Amino acid sequence: MCGIAGIATSDARQRPDEAAVRAMGEALAHRGPDDAGLHIGDGIGLASRRLAILDLSPSGRMPMASDDGAVLLALNGEIYNFVELREELKRRGVRLRTGGDTEVLLRLYLAHGIDCLHKLLGMFAFALWDSRRRTLFLARDRIGVKPLRYRVGADGIRFASELRGLLAEPGFAPALDPEGIHHALALRFCPRPASVYAGIEQVPPGHVLVYEQGTARLQRYWSIPEAAPSGERLATLAERHVALMDDAERPRARETSRLYGMEQHEVELDAVSLDDLETMVRHFDMPFADPSAVPAWQLAKEVARHVKVALVGDGGDELYGGYDRYRAHLIADRFGWLPGLISRTPFDALLEAVSSERTRRNLPGRLRRLLEGWELPARERNALWIANPGARRITRLYQPDFAARVAGIDPTRALGPIPNAWGAPDLLASLLRADQEVVLPDDLLVKADLTSMAFGLELRSPFLDHRVVEFAATVPAHFKVRAGRGKWFLRRVYRGRVPDAVLRARKAGFGMPIDHWFRGDLHAAATDLLLAAGARSRDYLNREAVAAVLKIHRSGQRNYDEMIWTLLVLEIWLRGRAAATARRAA
Repeated sequence: MCGIAGIATSDARQRPDEAAVRAMGEALAHRGPDDAGLHIGDGIGLASRRLAILDLSPSGRMPMASDDGAVLLALNGEIYNFVELREELKRRGVRLRTGGDTEVLLRLYLAHGIDCLHKLLGMFAFALWDSRRRTLFLARDRIGVKPLRYRVGADGIRFASELRGLLAEPGFAPALDPEGIHHALALRFCPRPASVYAGIEQVPPGHVLVYEQGTARLQRYWSIPEAAPSGERLATLAERHVALMDDAERPRARETSRLYGMEQHEVELDAVSLDDLETMVRHFDMPFADPSAVPAWQLAKEVARHVKVALVGDGGDELYGGYDRYRAHLIADRFGWLPGLISRTPFDALLEAVSSERTRRNLPGRLRRLLEGWELPARERNALWIANPGARRITRLYQPDFAARVAGIDPTRALGPIPNAWGAPDLLASLLRADQEVVLPDDLLVKADLTSMAFGLELRSPFLDHRVVEFAATVPAHFKVRAGRGKWFLRRVYRGRVPDAVLRARKAGFGMPIDHWFRGDLHAAATDLLLAAGARSRDYLNREAVAAVLKIHRSGQRNYDEMIWTLLVLEIWLRGRAAATARRAA
């Protein structure tokens, strides 16, 4: 894995400022601790930080140039089928001087142009400068595993693997975007095209951005397929899935992914300290408030002490219906009237009493939240169940000016196109596709990339091989959620390959007891930060309303844990941003 950054000028005869490009690259040093590269030429400046995985020699240094120096490439990620592509190039008489995938991609471009994207399997984001055409190509993998952000100005385009790369350019001080802050507070992340910084965007998954003659345009080269059940028997689908996953895992895990012979390490997490939280939030360069980032951060930190590459299961739930939310949707769509009847009986009051005292995670609390959205149409129901649990209430905490600025903007509409008609035949397929298009690349994969690359750790997920994604679209929905179980298809496929106890177990996520933390060790810290006279979030939040939320949560009357977590992350992030701005100005 690597970090890439650079500047392409609108006037291809002009050279970018070397100090600016160097600073942008150095800001990404954590992504590539093994090597650094820099190129400054007419129209282009490229910087790269390299985490050497495939080619450990200096010959793999980036930016990598073609033999005549006309084409330059900086790659973040890995091309999984580079060995096969390498052999294809050699059969055509191409002589390669390195053993890595960067040169293979460069030679493929020279042979096929940007259409070489269709030949690639893997996770990647790359910047390719073709001086013959005076054109910059910024491309991102099909699923959006690897990030690539950019901003376009009159004098050129800037790009980087992370926001911090763009923010490192001397003299650049972007304004905050109120709509982006609104999205972050409601959803805990910023879905495309929202951004906390005005003018900064990201290349969408499955797209290439072409910049030439001062103009940028996006081109799509791949789309998540629409659900199209194949009609094949379960046994045939199972065989195809196993073959695909075996092929997807082969370059990633080999024998280390087998059940036996693996060495187990257990990581125990205590309550997060304020110092640890500040370190993590400031590293993200955005108010990313998904609480599961805490265990993901700690796990990446520990794993990176032992290995450079780790295998993960990202994408399995979104492809094969693993979340409880999917099953609840199907039931609600069929029996939407029942909870409404219950909500008008004393049972509702009983649930309110027993669920609000401690936590949403007990059974009454989960039932209470389930019933809260049951009668809503699918789109609104999904938003309620997936967004910040306090999303519908959090706007009550807004300062009047901020509330007026974002009035009428519904962040939950960014969660994807879901039919709102009751009894929609393709509801599950729509939910899965929406999660694959939005929640996966803009939330879960952002978390995975930022937490892992903070420690120079590469993550690989076989489920995110685009061939597996395409195959999953052919598996009928009734094979994904069935008999009250999510990922039913995977449980059947791996019967006899995985211990029965694992197959029968309920999904266990990265839930954290933050409700208890805010009634204990973190209460004083959260109160001091959020209610301080100099609180940076005061531009957005009403002090008295925030104080009421903290008080009610601590008393046990209501559980506002994730709302408080979101507010605290925003405050810490704003303070860190102010401190960084002051340092740059000094």
